[in-house]
Order: sequence, then C-alpha cells, then structure tokens
Amino acid sequence: MGLPPPGRALAGVLAAVGVPAAVATGLKHLIAHHPAAAVALVVAYELMLVVVALLIRAAGKPLDRRLDQLGDAFDVALSRQPARYRRRYRAYVRASLRQLDSKGLATIGPFSPELGEVYVDVALTPRAPGEVPTGALAEEPAQLPPRRALSDFVDRERPAVLAVLGGPGSGKTTVLRRMAYRAVTERRGRRRGTPVMLALRDHAPAIVADPALTLPALLRTAMPDTEVAEPPGWWARRLRDGDCLVLLDGLDEIARAEDRTAVGAWIERQMSVYPRNDYVVTSRPLGYETARISGADVLWVRPFNDGQVTRFLRNWYLATERRATGSTGPHVTLGAEQNAADLLERLAVAPALYDLTVNPLLLTMIANVHRYRGALPGSRAELYGEICQVMLYRRQEAKKLQPTVDIPGADKETLLACLAYTMMCRRVRDLPREGLLAVLRTQLARLPGDVTGEDFLTDVANNGLLVEREHHVYAFAHHTFGEYLAARHIVTGNHSRTLVRNVDDAWWRETTLLYLALPGVDADPIVRACLRAGSLTALALAFAAAAGRPLAPDLRRRLDDTLMLAFRPDADPAHRRLIAGVLAAEMLSQWIATPAGSHVCPQPITSHLYTLFLRDTGNPPLEGPLTAPPARAEMVTGAWSGDARAFTAWLNSLHAGPAVYRLPTEEEARYVSGRTASVVAQRAVWTMREPDRPPAVWHRDDRPHVHTVTGADLRRAVAADARDTDVLAQLRWFRIRGAAIALTRSQATAETLPLARELLRVLAPAGGLLAGHVRDLERALHPVLPHVHVLDANLALDLAAALRRAGTGATAHDHDRALGHALGLDAPADADRPDPWRPLVEAAFPPGDRAGAAGHFARSLLERAGLTGTARFVIDLDALSATARDACARLPTPVSRRFAEAVTPVLDRRFAVAGTSWAALRLPALVLAAEAEHRGLPAAGDRFRQLAAGLTLLQERADDHTRLETILLARA
Repeated sequence: MGLPPPGRALAGVLAAVGVPAAVATGLKHLIAHHPAAAVALVVAYELMLVVVALLIRAAGKPLDRRLDQLGDAFDVALSRQPARYRRRYRAYVRASLRQLDSKGLATIGPFSPELGEVYVDVALTPRAPGEVPTGALAEEPAQLPPRRALSDFVDRERPAVLAVLGGPGSGKTTVLRRMAYRAVTERRGRRRGTPVMLALRDHAPAIVADPALTLPALLRTAMPDTEVAEPPGWWARRLRDGDCLVLLDGLDEIARAEDRTAVGAWIERQMSVYPRNDYVVTSRPLGYETARISGADVLWVRPFNDGQVTRFLRNWYLATERRATGSTGPHVTLGAEQNAADLLERLAVAPALYDLTVNPLLLTMIANVHRYRGALPGSRAELYGEICQVMLYRRQEAKKLQPTVDIPGADKETLLACLAYTMMCRRVRDLPREGLLAVLRTQLARLPGDVTGEDFLTDVANNGLLVEREHHVYAFAHHTFGEYLAARHIVTGNHSRTLVRNVDDAWWRETTLLYLALPGVDADPIVRACLRAGSLTALALAFAAAAGRPLAPDLRRRLDDTLMLAFRPDADPAHRRLIAGVLAAEMLSQWIATPAGSHVCPQPITSHLYTLFLRDTGNPPLEGPLTAPPARAEMVTGAWSGDARAFTAWLNSLHAGPAVYRLPTEEEARYVSGRTASVVAQRAVWTMREPDRPPAVWHRDDRPHVHTVTGADLRRAVAADARDTDVLAQLRWFRIRGAAIALTRSQATAETLPLARELLRVLAPAGGLLAGHVRDLERALHPVLPHVHVLDANLALDLAAALRRAGTGATAHDHDRALGHALGLDAPADADRPDPWRPLVEAAFPPGDRAGAAGHFARSLLERAGLTGTARFVIDLDALSATARDACARLPTPVSRRFAEAVTPVLDRRFAVAGTSWAALRLPALVLAAEAEHRGLPAAGDRFRQLAAGLTLLQERADDHTRLETILLARA
C-alpha cells in the first residue's frame, strides 16, 4: 500500500534519527568502550539511508503498484473470491448458451430443445475471403479440402486468430455458442478454458465512442450482475495469461461500414495487447469485406451434407418428442425416428425443398413447419413465405439490429416480389446489376424516404436472398424463392391472367402451383384454361392443380372423364398416349440430384402408367399386381429385364426429340437408396449397364440376390412337390403296373410267387393313393386271376385285401393325371423300361420310412439329375424360354416334346401357373436332366437344370411379391 507525502516525510525522520537513537540507548556500554567504531557505523547507516531514499524516489510509483498488487493478491487469496467468481461465471455461460436459438422464426413449437440435444458440428474449410459464397444456399466446388470442426483449429499450442465466414443461417453463431458451452462443461485438458462470447452488435456503439476501451473493461460492462463481484483485475489476468477463448460474433451485424471498420481495428488492438488467447470472429462475407482482421485465418462454414441433415432431424425430433411427452422411453425414440424418416422421405421427393436443407437455419424452419403446420411439401408455400420473411427482416428484428435501409420488412418483400415477377415475365433467372437497379428504382419511387436502389441491393444481398452469381450479375439464392415471390406478386397485383395465358408453357408451371397454394386463390380459371388447351403440358398442370384443392364439380368431372377415357379397351391410341404423357409428367416431377450431376426419380413407375404401356404395346404382363383407374395406383413390381428396357423406350416415344429418360446406373440406385428411406431401400430395381448389354437387377448389399436359386432351394421345392401332389402315388402305380404285367406274363409257375409278393409290398404302403388306378390294375391282373390256385392261398387273400384298400378314396386330381402325363408315366407298358425311370420309381419307395418318402425322393431325384446342395443358379428370366427350346432340341424325346408344349406358354407369360401345378413343370425338367446325364448329354442336362431352377424362382416370386423388382427412371 503506498503512503501520502506527509507520511513518507515522517518515516524518513524516524529512519534517520530514531533508529540510531534507539540503538545507542540499547548499546550505550558498547559505544562507551568503542566510540570511534560507533561513529563510523552511524555515518555508514546515514549514507545507506541516502542511497535508499534516492532509489525509492526513482522507483516509487512502480514499486507502489507492485505493493498494491501484492496486497490485493494477498487479500483475494484470503477471501477465495476468484474461485467463487469463476464458478458463477461458468454457471452463467452454461445457462445462457444451453438452449437452441430460435429468434425470429415464424413457426416454433411450445418446446425449445437444448442445443446439445440437436447440435450437429458444422464443417469448416480454409478459404480465401473473396471465394466464400455469399448466399444462404451455397454451392460447393468439386474439389475442396476435408471437412473439419472448429475444435480442430482452437486450443492448440499456438494461439489461433480465425475469421469464420458464412452466409445467413449457415450456423456461425451456433458453432460459437456450442464451443463456449463445451469450454465450461468439458474443461479437462484445455489450454484456454475461459470462454468469452460477445455479440459485437451490442457493443459496437461503446467501442466506436471510445476506441481506447480495453477488452477487460468491456467484459466488466458486458457481464451481468452476479452474487459475487468480479475480483479486481480478474479479466485482465485471464487475458494476460492466455486463458481465454474470445468469441466475437456478428461483425457484419454492425450496420454502418465505418463502424465495422472501427470495430475491426479495435479487435486487432486487443489481439496485440493480449496475444496469448484464441480469437474467433464471425461474419457474413460481404460484411467482412470492409473490416478484415489482419493475420486472421479465414474459415468457410460449409453447407450441411446428407449425413448432417439426417443426424440433425433425428436429434431434433427426439428432443422435441421427449419435451412434448415428458418421457424418454423406447416408444418415444421410435416415434421420433418415424417422424424424422417421414420428413426425410418427403424431402427426398421434393428436391426444391431438399436443396434448402444445406442451410441449418432453413432446415430448422423446415422441421418446425413439418412438425407444427402439417406435412410438407403440401405446406411449402407457407414455408417459402416464412423463409423470405426471416431472411429479409424477422431475424434482424428479433436480434434488435439497426436496419441498413429504412424500409419496413413487408415492403422489402413487396419489392423483391415485383422483381421476381419481372424476371419471370422476361424468362430469365438472373439480371445484370443495371437492369436489376432499374426495376428497383421504379418501385422504390413509390415508397416514402430516399433509399436508393444500390442501398436496397446491398441490403438484400447481405441477407442472402439475392446472390451475385457473376460479377454484377444477380439471381435469387434458389430459383424457387423467385417463383414463390412471383406468385405472391401475382396475387397482390391481380395478375392471374398471366398464368391463364401460359398454362401451356412449362416455364410458368411451378409459379402457377405456388400461386394456387396461397390462401384465397381460385383454381377454376387455371383448370378451365388447361382443359381448353388440351396439350400434354396443360393437362398435366390441370391434374396437379386439382389435386387436394377445391374445384367446380363440372371441372372435376371433365378431368375424371378425360383420364378414364384412356383406359377403355377401345380408347383412341393418340388420347391414350396423351394421358400416358400426363401421368408420366406428374409422376416424374420430382428428382434427386446425384453427385455426378444426373437426376433420379425416387418414385417407382406406377401401375396406371404401366397399364397404358401394356395396352399400347401388347407387352407381356407383370408378375406382380396391376391396377387401373378408378383403383388406386400402385408401385409396379415383377417387370423383367426386357420389360424395363421396353417401357423406357416407349416412355421416350411419347414426346418428340431425343430420349430423355433411362434406367439408373447401379451407382445412382445406391445413392438414392442411401439418401432416402424410400422403396429403393426395400426393393430390387433394374439398372442400366453398357448399351449393348441388358439391364441388371440391383438391390442393397444386405438383401439376398432376388434371382438366385440354390440346390437347397430345389431340394425343398421337390420335397414339397412330393408331399403336396400324388407324384409318389403315380410312381408307385408305375411299379405296380410293371409287377402286374410280369405276373400276367408268367405261367403260374414258381416265379409267380415272388412277383405276387412284390405286388403286395408295393400295394401295402400305397393305401388310398391308388384309388384312381384300381380299375386299370384289375384289368391288368384279370388274365392271372383264374390261376390264383397256383399261388399260396394266404398270399392271394392278402393281395385281394390290398386291392380293396387301394380302391378306397377319391379319384386322382386332374393336375396329378397331367403330372403323370408330363412324366410319361402313361406311356405303353414296358417291363424292361431302362434307367433313369427305374431308379426314379424306386426312389418313391424308401425302405422302412414312409414318413421320409418325400425327402428321400427329392434327394434321389436331384442326385440323378446332377444337382448337389452347393449348386447355385443366377437366373435370367428373359432367357428361360430360349433355354427351354434349346434343351428340348438337344434331347428329342416324347417327354421333352410334352414338356416344351407345357412350359413354353408359362415362360412366355401367356399362361399363369398357380399352386401345385408348378410340380408338373419342375419335376419333368429334373427327370429330363437325369435322362440327359444318363445319355451322356451334359449340355442338355445343364439347360434342364437351369429350367428347373428358373421354374422354382418363378414359383417363389409368385408366392412372395417382396422378391419382385420395380422400375426407377433417371435423366441427365
């Protein structure tokens, strides 16, 4: 502590006189014996005092300050005030930065999620200031360094000075808030653990008024009052020691350019005074141009990618549902996942909306509108309206920012709407600066005040709705903003006749639909004009305009009649193709852009459109169900490779000019599958390969190949054939007939007895299965019955009883007789029939195991047909018919001819097979494969095995429609 001047004088007198006098009194006996030495000591002491006095006079002020600081430090250490203040400050940071900032949003729910519950790290990339996009919807260049988080740049050994630039709503403030929050909640191991976050717009007036204002002084005024006062010099010590992460938000939000420049200079001074801290300044690119920070590394806030969009929506819905229900159970998590998946699915089929999700602010608005205003894209006009308002003025008003131009927010929207309408009428997406200013000046002249076109252009460009695409060439950040604003101008300016005149012009289609989505708009004039025009473009617009909107009954009836007329059997081909084009335009209006620049429609082809294709071309029918109006349109399933190719060619023939549509590539199908939870994730789809190769089926890697049949599949199918049909009974009858013929040919000699026993053994397990053949058997045995006395009497009685048992029950079914016919079992009797028939017949009689007869038969048949359990077939459905013709030509037998007659209509899809009738095709194919192997014809055997596998696949597809493919389309 320092002394005032009188105090210092008194202290000097006491030191010069008082100290020697006191010493002399205490040591008077010693001085008496040594007077010379005592005098010398006094003189030396006085000289020392002179020197000390001179030193104190020279260093008095610095020494006073050090003494003051030492005293303060001692006092503070005793009171533990810094620790209490630090705890209070950290609690303040946690409380102030916990919630998600939703200022200025038009649609918000009653529950505000915490930032940590929904936060997804934005990605940062170093970039030159002039290369940072200015709009709300930035497009990324093809080649960029890897994405990095802000935490990768701060809290390093070397202090960081960063300028984080990004368009409006890109997440600049949010990333600072999250960084500050983590600094106080995750303190372990941090070099700079004291976060300082300042909104520059709030402190710019004080900085501009007093450029000498220090950062500690500013912090003392910025921090709210707490129960614990700031210890003297606490902030200065934190900054001087390099303990701070200084986050300065919104340099661009300082309205006046000269004020931004002054604040930028002030920031540089604080960095030089306290250089050991990390500094992060955020700004929009245009605002940074006039106040660049010397020595700062510029980082660009990159747009969200697909993964970030998905994570944010899942986090946001989970947090919202937990707040709404007050629960954290599994049912809440499941409901949140379903809601997020629903929104992602809707966004995937509305690319104009999905394009907006790269901006975190717009993504938050989309989630709020979907959650609280109803499903998108039906409410997209409301969403676009909110976006324009938030970008133009609502968010600035919520932040209490000083406007850069003195124009009310609603008037800004009106000015831009007029500009958008002008651009639509001129059929341009962008305007040169002078042309744009000419439009603005005309409209600004109608408003009070003296705002210039240049000032207004600067304002809206900084807000991100207008962007400078090229030097002095401007466009809306997304063309849908311009279309929405043009539609709004049509409503307010009563320009609906423009739309009526242009129903046949695709340029106006989206603006017309947005116009019809605005409140109080009548769709009747638009639909009436479309029906009057009668073109493909106009009718497609009419059906889209009528969907979900009130319409005069006579107009709706005319639309229904126009549609139904195309599905009549006697429909005019020209009208049928016209309506096909209308349905295609409606179905193919939504596209997902791929990284390669192509586009894929995520919606599969519908049954209504495919029905018109079949009626126009006569193509074979689908394996899956097919509906036509008035039944609901369903997804097309069960198209073969050739069908997919033929349909695409037919669709391209509906319009003049070069081909537009094609099948997607495998890479495109995989991208769409990962982008959306659409049907592509569940179904196989046809994909394009090289031009000279047929389409290939693609499905996700976690699903089995839909065209694969294994040896195990065939064994199960053949065993089911044996269980579910009378094939075993017919094979037994074949053996009985052989035994009976042998018995009739015998001369009732000693050999008759074993033949009779053989006949009895065969009859015993057959039971009622042979009811349909008993009469034939009796006729065959009739010649030997008069000689029954030669046989053992008991054996004869047993044979008669067996015949009676075999004669009970119903007659054989028609399809079983057909099966026997296909197998050649009704061929003329021949006791000496060669292999493979005898082994096949024997397989129907497993020794001692009647229950295992079906499995034994399947194993035996597949073995003789050359099939093992490890066999694997990949079936080309389109090639099966040619394979059947080739196989039967290589093995020309009566049975193969019958097989060809039966199987060809099925493989050509001229005849449908159901139930157990598949056995009448599969078993002959395997028998013929066995006979081909027996005759040494391996090529024929391969083809018959392929046919058996193909028929098995067709049966599985008929029983399980989830194995059926669908058709997607792509375009360049």
